[in-house]
Amino acid sequence: MTNKSITCKYCGSDYRTPTSANFIYFCPQCHKYNGFECEKGYGPITPCHIYLGDRQIARIEGDKDYRLKSVALDIDEALKNGTYSLDAYEEAIELISKKLSSLE
Repeated sequence: MTNKSITCKYCGSDYRTPTSANFIYFCPQCHKYNGFECEKGYGPITPCHIYLGDRQIARIEGDKDYRLKSVALDIDEALKNGTYSLDAYEEAIELISKKLSSLE
């Protein structure tokens, strides 16, 4: 696994995040969502690792029925949205964003 250098588009912090076939990343300083990379169209969209800086905090699993799982944020929830336009990712980003903002 390699790392990607990121500059947060909200607070300007520089950080590194691991990369994989499918991943979503949040800034470890301000906890804002910064982006994702996905193999949609080339392969499955899961598993999708979700990082807060260099730390994995959650994961999207499944191949038709998606689940967001996070021990760190106490989440184990079925995602209602499917693969069209990556709705499952958008739903997971919203859930993680709410959890991270409640920790501040």
